[in-house]
Amino acid sequence: MSVCVEFLHEPGCAVQPVDSSTNIQIQRQHNKTILNIPPDPAHDETGWIVRAEDVPQVEVTILVERLWWGIVEEHQEPSEWKDQPLPLPREDFATTSKKALWLRLPRRRWVDKVLIGFDQPKARPYKVKVTDKAIAVPLREFSDSKEVEDRTQEHSLKAWIERQGSFMEGVVAVIPSSQLVVAPVPVQVASPATPHWVGFGRKKTAVAKAVLQNGPGAIKINGQPIDRYFRGAPLKAKHFLQRLLELDQVQEALSQMEVLITVTGSDPTTTRQAKAVAHALARALMSYDLKLKPSLKQAGFGGVRVKKQPVCNGRSNR
Repeated sequence: MSVCVEFLHEPGCAVQPVDSSTNIQIQRQHNKTILNIPPDPAHDETGWIVRAEDVPQVEVTILVERLWWGIVEEHQEPSEWKDQPLPLPREDFATTSKKALWLRLPRRRWVDKVLIGFDQPKARPYKVKVTDKAIAVPLREFSDSKEVEDRTQEHSLKAWIERQGSFMEGVVAVIPSSQLVVAPVPVQVASPATPHWVGFGRKKTAVAKAVLQNGPGAIKINGQPIDRYFRGAPLKAKHFLQRLLELDQVQEALSQMEVLITVTGSDPTTTRQAKAVAHALARALMSYDLKLKPSLKQAGFGGVRVKKQPVCNGRSNR
C-alpha cells in the first residue's frame, strides 16, 4: 500500500526530490510537506533536499521498510515484485522444479532470521548474508510437505521474519485446492456475526488496534503472548500495562475474552508500543461496556481518540 510521510517545517521551507523524475505525489502546505509514496520497491529509498532562506540545504534519505516477494527461476531475480499472496501450482513444488520464492528486504542487515513454511514449528530457516538484500528459497525443498500433497483444501505458504527479537508473519503464496466435488447446492443460511469490540490507541509513532471477542482470556500482540512480546520492554512500560490489567473491572471483563492486538511503529523495547497497546485495549473495553469509560479515563487510559488506523506510517531518516 501507499505510505504517507510528513515533513513539518517553518513557512517558506522547500522540500524537493533529489531525482526530479521520481513518481511521488507532493502536497505542499504552509508549514508542512506531505509525500505519498506509492507501493513500488523503486521508491522504498528516496533522497530529498530541504531548503530554507539563509540556511544551508540539507539532504534527507527516506527509507520505507516494506517486504516484497516474487516467484521465478531460482537463479533469476524477479523483474516485478509483489506484496500480495501469489497463486502457486503444485507443479512448482516438484523435486525437479527450478522455481523459487524470492524475498526482497528493505536494506542489508535488516533481518536476523527468515523462516519459510506452512506451519511455524516446521518452517525451514534460511540465512541472509549481510551483503544481500534478496534471498531465493527453492520451492522443491517443500515437495514432501503434507500441504503440497493435500489437494482437498487451500494451503498458505508463509514467511516469518525475525527482527530485533520479534517475529513478523505474512502469507506470501497460496496453493489452491484441486479436488472436484459434485454436490447439491445447499440452502444458504446466514450465520450470526461473531460479536467483537475494537479500539485504537496511539503513542507518538506507535499505533495499536485491539479486538475483543469471546474466548479463553488470552492476550496476544502481533501473534505472541503479551509477556513474551514485551519481555524486552522497559519496566516503566510494563508497569503501565500491568496497572491497566490489574484493575478489577478490567480483570472481570477480560476473564471471558480473547484479545488480539496488532501494533506498528517504533518497537517493543520502548515505552511507545506498550502505551499504544494499553490505550487501544482501554478503548476496546469502552466500546464493550460504556460504563467502564469514566474509571478508565480517570486511571489515565484511553488517550486521545483514534477513529481508525492512519495511512501515514512512514518516517524520514536523516
